[in-house]
Amino acid sequence: DYVYTGPESIILRQTDYGSYTGELPTVSTQLHRFALDGVNATHTGSGQVSGYVQGSYALDERDGVIRASVTEELYENAGDAGAGYEYIGTATRVVTLSAETFAELGRTADIGAPTYSYAAQFFGDRGFVSISGTTYELAVIDLSDPTAPTIASRIATPGYSSLLYPLSRATVLSLNQATDASGSYPAVALQLIDLSVAGAPSVKHELVFTEPGYTDASYEQRALAIHPSRNLIAFPHQNYNTGLTSLEVVRVSASTGFSRVG
Repeated sequence: DYVYTGPESIILRQTDYGSYTGELPTVSTQLHRFALDGVNATHTGSGQVSGYVQGSYALDERDGVIRASVTEELYENAGDAGAGYEYIGTATRVVTLSAETFAELGRTADIGAPTYSYAAQFFGDRGFVSISGTTYELAVIDLSDPTAPTIASRIATPGYSSLLYPLSRATVLSLNQATDASGSYPAVALQLIDLSVAGAPSVKHELVFTEPGYTDASYEQRALAIHPSRNLIAFPHQNYNTGLTSLEVVRVSASTGFSRVG
């Protein structure tokens, strides 16, 4: 399904639906790791995690530890034997595995159930998981101890976070699709998340577009251009009212927030 490429390894992942034939269906994600040595790649092992690994950036490796954001479907028996099963929702968590043996090292508590994970990404010893349930939130995961990852905090978002990008060690850019009162997703929203206070991340600045629209950068990170020397970001934007597509250029400042340049 996806390929993770890092400085030390390549990890292939593939969703396995074969266990749907059991009494209660379960889905797992198969992982295959290859160590990198120059232009050579050597298969070092394979393993699996229960559930789906959601999104392009929801798995990585750091210091011999594989980190993954996993969403698992939940079922229960419908009643009498042979009556089948009922789908009751999903649960999302972050798990850590040994890159050498694929043994599970730790896992967070369920970030929420039922939830759906839209995006996840790992920066250093922190992870960020965008979830929706009764509300939209960005869960911040403390991965400083891989054997005991924990949910450090939750940050409310105007909609689901579909792309996360570190602008610095202390600041993360979050691109969201904001919701309105009807629950639809009419507008693009940007947030700057401040990580300078350990254990207490917060939304420092926010910009919600006034016109309804959508951006391809919500699912394709290459559609977001970042110009750090000029403090600018740019991305395509489709206006739902006019049907026209424009290139949006936004100035980003950790101190003053966002301003649309053109």
